[in-house]
This record gives sequence, structure tokens and C-alpha cells, in this order.
Amino acid sequence: MQAQLTDVRGQIEELTAEQQTLQNQAALATLTVTFAPPPAVAVTQVREGWDPASEIDQASATLVGLGQGLAGAGIWLLIVGLPVLLCRGARADRVLVIRHVRRGSPQSAALPPVAEA
Repeated sequence: MQAQLTDVRGQIEELTAEQQTLQNQAALATLTVTFAPPPAVAVTQVREGWDPASEIDQASATLVGLGQGLAGAGIWLLIVGLPVLLCRGARADRVLVIRHVRRGSPQSAALPPVAEA
């Protein structure tokens, strides 16, 4: 029994030493990785089912959509922007009139007095 136990201990020590050696080798190992893009596939066939008429339809639809968007923006500017500009203009006119009244009218001072008959 003692002999078998001694034999098993010897095997364990051998395996432990081998494990240590492999771990040391793995720690010193170098791994090189190279990344490369996949090769480009050359087109050898024309796409089946390509229809120039459908391309024209799609392009025309895109152009009409762009025109509609610009027309919509113009309508919004007209309906919303014009009143805002008019209100700002009216306010500016009031400010000018108020300044004119506070300073006195320079045109009335330049006119000669009216003679009464």
C-alpha cells in the first residue's frame, strides 16, 4: 500500500511540474493577429429587373416632394411671418411718431407764419 501511495505521489509531482512548464511557456508565447478587409467581389452580371422608367418615376416623385416642401414653407412664412413683420413694423412706426412728437416737429418751425386776412 505504501508503495502505491509513493508511486501516485510521484505521478502527481511529475504532472505538477509539467503543468508549471506549460504555464511558463504559455506566459512567454506571442500571438500575432493580422486583420485584413474581405476581398472585393467583382460585379460580373448586370442587376436583373432594372427599369429606367421606375428610376425616372422615383426621381420625379422626389422632385415633386421637394417642391411641395418648399411651397409649404412659403405658405407658413406668408401666414405666420407676414403678420409678425407687420406688427414689428407698426411698433417701429409708433416709436418714430413718439420720438417726433417729443422733439417737436422740425418742419413746422421752418414754415413761415401764416398771415391772417
